[in-house]
Amino acid sequence: MIMHTLVYRFTEPAPEVQRQAFFAEAGRVALGTGLAESFAAQPGLPGPMGDGAQVAIAQLTFRDAEHLRAYAAAPAVRQLLARWRQRLHWEIVPITHEPLHPAAAEE
Repeated sequence: MIMHTLVYRFTEPAPEVQRQAFFAEAGRVALGTGLAESFAAQPGLPGPMGDGAQVAIAQLTFRDAEHLRAYAAAPAVRQLLARWRQRLHWEIVPITHEPLHPAAAEE
């Protein structure tokens, strides 16, 4: 299993309802491709080291790297991003990784 984690930093203020609509549609598109096994997204929480920017995180799971590559090239995904980039402005840090495992609580 491959995890694809996306950290979004919105570079211009955007209403929460608009960001929620983006992630809701992104989830429908991701699952609709049949390539992503799951999709989850949520806004980031304010923290002591943040700069006050609007941030969010999305995470998708894929069977393997081939499914992730096919997803990234899917016309529906590209159309979604092009359409929303006209309304929302973001910087993104994509991180592809194996599932995280919690550290051992006791040794």
